[in-house]
Amino acid sequence: MKQLVQLRKVSDQITKLNATVVVVQREDKLRREGLKKTAENTKTDFVYLDDYGSKATANYGSGAFNVYIIDSGGFLRNILAGTKTNRPSAEKVVARLNELNKK
Repeated sequence: MKQLVQLRKVSDQITKLNATVVVVQREDKLRREGLKKTAENTKTDFVYLDDYGSKATANYGSGAFNVYIIDSGGFLRNILAGTKTNRPSAEKVVARLNELNKK
């Protein structure tokens, strides 16, 4: 949840870069209710998707906690690698979005 709170703090910058945060939760057994609780606890209004059991995201690495930057055409532009205990910082996400917007 720490990463979500960090992203919330820079959400205006993310929006100005024409980006949207989409959160995919794969570990919450409460499923939809868990998504609601996470949004409430982090005070975020991001898009939340449930993939309990990693059925849809298994090909992206079920043990990874990466940030995927996908463009408006649906193309994967960049991956910021992360682990459960060391996820990409919000500052790193914003910096990469800035870099990609300059191209």
